[in-house]
Amino acid sequence: MPSTSETIDLVAIVEKQDTGNAWQPHAWRALACRAARAKDPLGADAASGRRLIVQGALTLHRSEAENYLFNLSGGSAPAIYVILTKPASAEDVPALVALTCDPY
Repeated sequence: MPSTSETIDLVAIVEKQDTGNAWQPHAWRALACRAARAKDPLGADAASGRRLIVQGALTLHRSEAENYLFNLSGGSAPAIYVILTKPASAEDVPALVALTCDPY
């Protein structure tokens, strides 16, 4: 029986940005996702302030194929949605909760 889903291991590249807001001085923004490699240099890149978050699994389900097609064929660039935790303090790094490419 064929599988109804497929999983792809990805890493998300995120960056800590200053917001200029006293109530929330920093925010983390996902910049890109790419296929995970065995020897990924996970951690901070001091020069750019960017960070590789520990790899996560993107699971694609056959039943959601129409939603994926909408994402891929829309007017803008295809999107992978990166869901992160809120860090406990300004020094902490968010953890990867989930990855999806379903726009709904």
